[in-house]
Amino acid sequence: LERGVVVVAAAGNEQQAALAYPAAYDGVISVAAVDANGTQAFFSNSGQGLTLAAPGVGIVSAYSDNRLVMSSGTSQATALTSGVVSALLGWGY
Repeated sequence: LERGVVVVAAAGNEQQAALAYPAAYDGVISVAAVDANGTQAFFSNSGQGLTLAAPGVGIVSAYSDNRLVMSSGTSQATALTSGVVSALLGWGY
């Protein structure tokens, strides 16, 4: 953060009303997970300091041996958010 890097981190999957670290640090974009209806995923942490929520339920992801898997979690939501942040930075935002 001190060097101007955008840090995006998963809120956590412990069903807590508090963010996991490093998402809980000031200046970090913290990401919770929602389902296809925009409802908070049952497993997703939330709470004070949460920046945003992104799709994190039933996300198709790359896996080893050229396979795809469907998985859920705030990490999946964070990966999607990181891609959006990267695109925005690339466009000069």
